[in-house]
Amino acid sequence: MNLVNHPRQLLSEAIRTSIKELFDVSWTPRVIRQHKNKSYGKLTFVDYAVPCFEIARSLGISPEDLTKKICNNLVIKHPCITSRFTVDSVDGYINFELCDQFIYSALKDSAQWYKKPQTLSSEAGFNFLVLGDETFGDATNIQRKACFLIQDIYRKLGAETRIKCIFSNYSKEAIEQIANFFIKNNKDKKKKLTVRSTVKRSLRHNVSSDFINEYKTRYSLQVRQKLQNIEYGNFIYESDLAEETHTFISQFVTSHPKQFIKDETSFAVFLACDDEYVSLRTSSGILYRAAFILFLLNSILKETNSHSESPVVIAPQYMHNFINEAAKLFSSSGVVCFDPKVSSADIRDLSSIKSLSNHFSQIITVISELSEVKIHNRETRQNLLILVDLPIELNEYVADKRLPALFDLLNNSKDKLELLRT
Repeated sequence: MNLVNHPRQLLSEAIRTSIKELFDVSWTPRVIRQHKNKSYGKLTFVDYAVPCFEIARSLGISPEDLTKKICNNLVIKHPCITSRFTVDSVDGYINFELCDQFIYSALKDSAQWYKKPQTLSSEAGFNFLVLGDETFGDATNIQRKACFLIQDIYRKLGAETRIKCIFSNYSKEAIEQIANFFIKNNKDKKKKLTVRSTVKRSLRHNVSSDFINEYKTRYSLQVRQKLQNIEYGNFIYESDLAEETHTFISQFVTSHPKQFIKDETSFAVFLACDDEYVSLRTSSGILYRAAFILFLLNSILKETNSHSESPVVIAPQYMHNFINEAAKLFSSSGVVCFDPKVSSADIRDLSSIKSLSNHFSQIITVISELSEVKIHNRETRQNLLILVDLPIELNEYVADKRLPALFDLLNNSKDKLELLRT
């Protein structure tokens, strides 16, 4: 499908040109689907609409007068629009109804796109950094499903993704998590007390403990076994980054003395972040999880700066402020933060989709089975246009990294597809 000839693209370009012709002003219109409209004017269906309130206000013209002028201009100077759409202006909106021939053409073209999807993005690739909520439970079910979907969507559109997942098995928080897990799953009270005292001594003095080393190894093996069949990204363990992170923190403290505070009497380091101090290293020299995050942010931003793009950091909401503030130390472009829990309902519902290829195949089947009677049913017509618009919206959301909207969009298309199949 040539997305340039998509109904929304044609309307956007024609109205943008009309505004330029009439007022010598540059404006990018917003083409929407108007599901509910109290006044349809002379149209049987309102397939698309363009609200003109904002541009009318800036031009000092009433929305009603402006939409009438644009409609007249479209009729006189843009036969490519009037041959495909019936045009009307109502209450500050320019409304469009697709002609029968064009709606069939749009459906046919969209089916071609679903057979061979493509991206409009010019970016060389998209970087993702995945930070889990828990130390040894980093890849939670929702997060894992979100990463699978992201990889599937971007790959299907031919967009390269680079996903790095960090698993905590070395930081102060990881040691505490090990202890909590052992205590929770051990009934021997004496052993529980021994574990608590061992962990406290280890954290206070950075002393190596056979117990801690044993459970670090055990947890790492468990995590690796769980993840051995997962293919959505490169997995990194804190233990593999510890030496580099220590060096990075020490160098950065020296080069950015205003942002970092170092305790000269110990190994403790803090980052000044939005009127708060974030601990990076304990007085005994044990790294906090924030230190590893800082190191990885610097690494991924160095990589993405050469492509002039903002990486996506998939992390719990409570981490977002720290991540955004820390990213400012390394790059003006910043990062896009996303918490999969925000889209948990959509992500769970999308689990019924085996793959995007399978979803697209079902859409193609439904489109090919359509009858003229169905197209002239108002609700069915709107549901079909959602599938016609999906290629454009997928491209927009992928390029803009609008992940919550992306999952909602796919879930909506799944629901409409089910309605069309009944």
